[in-house]
Amino acid sequence: MPARRARSALSPPLAAIALLATAGLGFGAALSASAEEGWFVTAAGARIETPALAKLDCAAMRAVLDAIDASGYRAGAPEPHDAADAALFEYENRLSAGYYADCVRAHAEDAAPQAAFAAGYETAGQ
Repeated sequence: MPARRARSALSPPLAAIALLATAGLGFGAALSASAEEGWFVTAAGARIETPALAKLDCAAMRAVLDAIDASGYRAGAPEPHDAADAALFEYENRLSAGYYADCVRAHAEDAAPQAAFAAGYETAGQ
C-alpha cells in the first residue's frame, strides 16, 4: 500500500516555496525568478512588466523603475508593505543598482570634475 503524504498546513504557494527551499534552491532564488522576465502582479493588483535586466538600456531601465514606483507597492517605505511583493522588491533593487552603475555613475565619470570650476565664480552685479 502506498504511503500517504502528510498534509501541509501551508497554503499551496507557500508549500511550493518551502519545498524549493528545502531542495537547495533557497527562498531568495525561488522568489527572484518570479519577478524576472515577464510580468509581476503586486499584492494590491498592480501589473508591472519586469523584463530581463540584461535586455534593458538606460531609458528602458528608467521606464521600468518609474512603473514600479507608480504601482505604489511600497509607497516610499524601505520595504514592501506585503511579503508577497518580496520578489518585486528584489528585482527593483537589482534594477536600480544596474541603472546607477550603467546610467548614472558611468555618465558622471565621463564628465571632467574640474570642468565645474573652469570658468571661475561669477559675481553678482557685474
